[in-house]
Amino acid sequence: MRTSRLKTNHNLEWLILILSVFLCANCAGATTLNVPVQYTTIRAAVDAAVSGDIVQIADGTYSGAENTDIELLDKDIIIQGNPENPASCVIDCSLHGSYRGFVYGYAITSLSRLEGITIRGSNQGSGAGLIAYGNPEIANCIFADNSADYGAAMMIFGSPVISNCKFSNNTAIWGAGTIIRDGSPVFDLCIFTSNQATSSGGGICVKGGTPTLSNCSFSDNNADMGAGVYMDNGYTTLSNCIFYDNSAGWGGGIYGENGSQVAAINCSFTGNTAAGDGGAIQPGVAVFLGGSTADLTNCILWDDTGGEISLYGTNTIKVSHSIVQGGYTGNGNINADPLFADVSIGDLRLKAKSPCIDAGDNSVVNAPPFKLVDGKIVDLDGSPRISNNTVDIGAYETINVNTTPPVITLPANMTVAAAGTSGTVVKYSVTAIDDLDGNVAVTCSPASGTKLPLGVTTVNCTATDSNGNTTTASFTVTVRYTFKGFLCPIKSNGSSFKQGSILPVRFQLPNPKGGFISDATARIYVTKLSNSTCANKTNITPACQTGKGNLFYYERISKQYIFLLNTNSMSTGTWQIGVDLGDGNLNNTATITITRGCGRH
Repeated sequence: MRTSRLKTNHNLEWLILILSVFLCANCAGATTLNVPVQYTTIRAAVDAAVSGDIVQIADGTYSGAENTDIELLDKDIIIQGNPENPASCVIDCSLHGSYRGFVYGYAITSLSRLEGITIRGSNQGSGAGLIAYGNPEIANCIFADNSADYGAAMMIFGSPVISNCKFSNNTAIWGAGTIIRDGSPVFDLCIFTSNQATSSGGGICVKGGTPTLSNCSFSDNNADMGAGVYMDNGYTTLSNCIFYDNSAGWGGGIYGENGSQVAAINCSFTGNTAAGDGGAIQPGVAVFLGGSTADLTNCILWDDTGGEISLYGTNTIKVSHSIVQGGYTGNGNINADPLFADVSIGDLRLKAKSPCIDAGDNSVVNAPPFKLVDGKIVDLDGSPRISNNTVDIGAYETINVNTTPPVITLPANMTVAAAGTSGTVVKYSVTAIDDLDGNVAVTCSPASGTKLPLGVTTVNCTATDSNGNTTTASFTVTVRYTFKGFLCPIKSNGSSFKQGSILPVRFQLPNPKGGFISDATARIYVTKLSNSTCANKTNITPACQTGKGNLFYYERISKQYIFLLNTNSMSTGTWQIGVDLGDGNLNNTATITITRGCGRH
């Protein structure tokens, strides 16, 4: 029994020892090495790390030989800066010499990850920012201001996954953003902007392999051939990508030659320029080049300078369920303005009445190449790719299309006092609310704060929501003089005057500031209301007027407009006296009675 008990204890000790070794090994694999707190340089931390470790780099700028040319050949580690703000964690390869950022060897797998770092200022023959022979993951990084002959920001031989990265202001002969020599790299949610290649591929140059570009944008890139993407051999797949404002000699958007193949699904091209041909797509640059193949489905090609599609040499191209300016042969193609939301700022989403909505082909919307989020295929915005049973054309799906225009709230029709003979400045407030957008801007003509003339002015207002739904409404503004009635001897409740008397007709025109308007044009008119023998209803007749025509004169001391009305030719009965001030108001009136006899009472 004693021997058995000792043997049992011995076995338990071995089991504890084995578990301890296993647990310690796991702990070692998850070690975090901090730069510069624990290790003063990036190289020191990387050299000390083993597979599974995390090298955490604090915010700051790192340069020199010990922080650049970092080679990872046979161990998978995570190198992490600031994923939320990669611009705050910078490896500057231009300081203290000229260096490359990183090199990932053939043995590197997807367990390696580079995240949250900016690599800038490198000047190398090739792959100035990074070379990937293996398959690391690269996320939330910025590659800027690098230069090389081949691949200023990145050179790829393997199959890395690059996501949420920005490539800007890089320069090269081939592939200013990236050059792909082989492998099956995946680019997702990457931005290529303001890169320049003196030869080919302002954004990406494909020299082989089978790259997949999903949810990427290419803008303001420049090259002689293929400002956005250049392809020489290889098979490139694009989905949910946008190309705008790129410029090239040939192929402002993408360019392919020498047997290259491209499949573009739900991509949008606009505003691209090609001085030669092919503002958007250039599958073959000259008759002597080998054939190229292009398959475009659910794409928009609109408003590209140099033409949308230009073919040279022997090529195979299929275009279907796409909008192509000028039209293109193929099933489901449309020649109509796609109605982008706002091209001026690169917003290629669709307005509510776009012909792209529900006009695509569902059969090509598959993952891959499309991205899955929570098990659903999504568009460039991350919204479900198919909204109304049929996919939209272009990189963006329109979700919950709003076809209801905004509601404009107007002031009531306004009557305002004239400040003078030229009218008055009128201010007002108009608002509009949309079901989805909330408050939207309103444009009115004449605008609030405009000086409006005497009389009635119609103010027309327009409001448009983000989906292009427009509503209009109007109200009127009447600008009138402030006429407070006639002065003595004419009474507001009626007055009687003897026939043949001279009747002084007097009034004043106050302005809103407490003064008086002195230069109005005022005309008197009289109308016989009973036993009419002289005047018509609107104007005094020559037989019934006195003085110089029927104009009032302005007496500056009393600040009154005065007309001396000779009643000699006015028959007995009831008359209406009125003043026409030219402001459209004919209600400035009073009623008088003319009786027989001399004098006045």
